[in-house]
Amino acid sequence: MSTINLTDPDDDRLASYRDLPQSHSSRRADRFIVEGRLLVERLARSALSIESVLVDRSRLSLLPAELIQHAALPIYVLPDESICRLVGFDFHRGVLACARRPSPSDSYEVRAFGPGNWLGLVVDRVDNPENLGALLRSAAAFGVDEVLLGRGTVDPWSRRVVRVSMGAVFTLRMRDGVDLETELVALTQGGVQVAAMVADDEGTPLPCLPCAARRAVVVGQERSGIAECLLTLCHDRVTIPMQSNVDSLNVAAAAAIALYSVTAARRG
Repeated sequence: MSTINLTDPDDDRLASYRDLPQSHSSRRADRFIVEGRLLVERLARSALSIESVLVDRSRLSLLPAELIQHAALPIYVLPDESICRLVGFDFHRGVLACARRPSPSDSYEVRAFGPGNWLGLVVDRVDNPENLGALLRSAAAFGVDEVLLGRGTVDPWSRRVVRVSMGAVFTLRMRDGVDLETELVALTQGGVQVAAMVADDEGTPLPCLPCAARRAVVVGQERSGIAECLLTLCHDRVTIPMQSNVDSLNVAAAAAIALYSVTAARRG
């Protein structure tokens, strides 16, 4: 661990942390920011590359052991009020980290279906960071083997998505910005049964969905749902039965229910 005490929030070494609400993460960026001790600790336990850490001087002793073991990792130390001025909002979580966004070659290997179960989550144009973060958290919770994020979906490495996912994004096998039509065809050719989640009374009720060893669940944008060109490639259109005075669930809640149902059915 290399501790560097700083007093000036305008120091060039802190450029990655400057004005975070204004420096929106984009897929062209090669770095991303993680906020809070718990998420920084989970980041340190992952295989991702951390470039630096920024910590409030009063909380330096609380840094997780995983960071201390990084001998060459620069840890910048600032007073709390200077951190707030640097990041551009009242930040009170004590620690941030800057890490390198994995390249597609780092985060994805050629898909190989083994003899056992396989579960995928396909995300079509979900543009709300909280929804995507919750989707990724559910994907990790229910053992999703692969997440496919179509074009038009919010950046999975944005601060808010990372925070809401509770760090699930660090370890999920995930592909971002893919052509979902091509991917669904490839899944079908691999023997995957593809189920589209719809808010439609004519859809198959989720409890009636046949159990399948290889299953992909497709979810879409809350306003317009799943694109029709993708729906035509799905084997099933599935709906969650609910009270008549409620027409639909939040996409993240619906996905969590669907993923639980699929995994529970396999357990019998």
